[in-house]
Amino acid sequence: HAAAADVFVTLNVVGPDVVLRIEDHGVGFDPENERNQPGLGLSSMAERVALIQGRISVASEVGRGTTVEVRVPLAGCTQ
Repeated sequence: HAAAADVFVTLNVVGPDVVLRIEDHGVGFDPENERNQPGLGLSSMAERVALIQGRISVASEVGRGTTVEVRVPLAGCTQ
């Protein structure tokens, strides 16, 4: 949907969290408008992240691309 030529994905440990970041320079969208649309996209992602005690943030702007960041605590994980 993004019409992006490139997508950048990083997975890092930052302090007590695992951080997944997905960024594109595609067409972007208006996040406020998207929340009011029917469907499962962003709300489904948020529900799934919440199930693992994580947090999700979505930043997007029409014509500028989208960044999705998910942070999940490492607490309780064994090494």
